[in-house]
Amino acid sequence: GLVVTHEDITEREQANERIAHMAMHDELTQLANRALFLHTLAHLRGQIGRGCAALAIILLDLDDFKPVNDGHGHAAGDCILREVSARLVQAAPQAHVVARLGGDEFAIALGLNAQDEVDVVALAARIVAAIREPYAWQGQVLEINACAGVAVIAEPEVSTDDMLRRADLALYAAKAEGTGVCRLFEPHMELEALTQRALAADLARAIA
Repeated sequence: GLVVTHEDITEREQANERIAHMAMHDELTQLANRALFLHTLAHLRGQIGRGCAALAIILLDLDDFKPVNDGHGHAAGDCILREVSARLVQAAPQAHVVARLGGDEFAIALGLNAQDEVDVVALAARIVAAIREPYAWQGQVLEINACAGVAVIAEPEVSTDDMLRRADLALYAAKAEGTGVCRLFEPHMELEALTQRALAADLARAIA
């Protein structure tokens, strides 16, 4: 008959743990992936008004990454993505989750207490400064910059999609200003985005 040993069960459990880890983490950087980030975001949202006073999201997008990837090869690009990931974790020890959402886009989420002294925009600026530090690659010095969009949400009724959209609008505003910029979400950004979409729709209808 079949004999199942303790070692077999342990190996199976370890294999299942590895599979679960792979499903929730980015293979290259070992940061949380988009699925785990959204799961953590939903959990933190449920804590607003109970375990924490507000939720902060920092979205980061690397500038000048494509030229480095194209000019020095994917190995250099992968090396930089791993180093950026390490710097993010080091620069934001209070983060509940640090994630790579895909490509050269990263995200950080943290719960804020009423007595917290954490200035999230200042934290985002420190993270951008950490990313800006030079990178060594095969005897060369490579430089990368980043922009950051910040959203702070204190209303638990705001959906996770809307939370992310606010951070994304702030990131869009930061990138429009240049490189190495951090912007905090402001309500007028939503209105401007709606206006731009309406103008684009009008233009599309006029051309059709």
